Amino acid sequence: MKSSKIASKTIGISLSLLLVLQAPMTAFASELSDTNNSAETAIQIDKVDDNTFLVNEADSKNWVTVNEADGIRTINILNSETGMTDYIQYDQNANTVYSSFTGETIDLSEHPELSPEASFYSDRSESSYETKYISYAQIKSIVGGAASVAGVIGAILFFVPGAQGIGGGASAISTIVGTINSQVDASSNHGIRLKIKVTKYYRTRMGRRQVYKTTRTIESASLY
Repeated sequence: MKSSKIASKTIGISLSLLLVLQAPMTAFASELSDTNNSAETAIQIDKVDDNTFLVNEADSKNWVTVNEADGIRTINILNSETGMTDYIQYDQNANTVYSSFTGETIDLSEHPELSPEASFYSDRSESSYETKYISYAQIKSIVGGAASVAGVIGAILFFVPGAQGIGGGASAISTIVGTINSQVDASSNHGIRLKIKVTKYYRTRMGRRQVYKTTRTIESASLY
C-alpha cells in the first residue's frame, strides 16, 4: 500500500477542531447513534457499517476501514482527495504493529504498553463494562508527530480490538490531535480514558457454550 506522510500532515495540521465521528449513505448514517457532528467545525464522522467510517474534515474526506483475518488486524485510512492510503497493521501472530504514519514496526514484546490488550480494567458486573486508558505517548507511537483526526481514530480502533465505531470517544479527539501536534512532548501519564461496553456472542458446540465473538462499544470518554 502507498503511504503519504504529506497527506497525513495536511489533514492533521488544521486543528481548532472539535470532533464528531450497503445502503444509501445519507439515510443510513443519520439513523446511527455512532454518527457525530459538530456545528462549530467542519468535522463529521459517520459510521457506514461495523467496519467502515467516513471522516469529513474541512476539505478532506477519509475512509477508515477495519479488516481482520488470520490473526491480522488492519486499519486503513484512505484519503479520497489524494487517493493515498495510510494504515496500521497489528499482527497478533508475530506480536508486532506496523504504522505507515511512522514507517516503523514495533515489537510489542519489547513495548507491552502499546499492546491492544494492555490497560484494560474490567468492572465485574453483569453489565460487562471495561475502562481503557490510552496515553498521548501511545497514540503518538502509532500516528507520529503530525496527527490527523482520521489517524487518531485509526489508533483508537487499534487499541480497542473489536470496537464497532468511535462512539463516545469522538468528543476528546480534537484535544488529542492538538496535544500530539503541539511542541510539548506527548505524555505517557496523560491521555484518554474510555468507558467501553463489552458484548460477547456465544455458540453451543458439543454441549459446551463458547464465546465466538466479542464486540466493544465506546460509550464515553474523558481525559486523564
